Amino acid sequence: LCIDRVWCLVGCVFFFFHLPFKMIRNEKDAYYESPTVTAEERKKKHISGEYQEPEYITITLTNPITHDVAGKKYTTYQVNTTTTFPEYKGESFSVRRRYNDFVWLRAHLMQRMEESPKGRKKGGTIPQLPGNNLSSLFGMAGRYEAQFIEERRQGLEAFLNSVANHVICRFEAALHAFLQEQNDSRFNN
Repeated sequence: LCIDRVWCLVGCVFFFFHLPFKMIRNEKDAYYESPTVTAEERKKKHISGEYQEPEYITITLTNPITHDVAGKKYTTYQVNTTTTFPEYKGESFSVRRRYNDFVWLRAHLMQRMEESPKGRKKGGTIPQLPGNNLSSLFGMAGRYEAQFIEERRQGLEAFLNSVANHVICRFEAALHAFLQEQNDSRFNN
């Protein structure tokens, strides 16, 4: 009889002390796993010092399409972005861009880096865009061959991931618009 009371007491103590901690842990887990947590809420949690999932941005280029408009050809790429960076409007978005848009973005980022004291001091460099091959410079068909388009797609994807994670370029409004705004007048599409 005495042994039964001891085990009963041990069970009650364990139950009453373990349950509240388990409930608290589950509430926190549910908060961080919730898809409805906004960028503003994540920013507040970051400032308060509470545990924050690491921020990330992943950009992929897919579905290249070659257009022929009035005898002029060009290729566009679908730019897909997934991020937890609070600077962006959402967590996932997609736009279509052509090579000239990437040329404009790189030139703009280079100019902003030169204007910024921080850019000159600790910004490093902005990677090059993938270039043209010899036959494409003379207007031959090389620019629209599958191998060239795939190599360019890979180079553009590497470029975007590099600038999106760059210590200074990451905060540039033009980069945010490039990745999010389909109808921005700065881009030729």
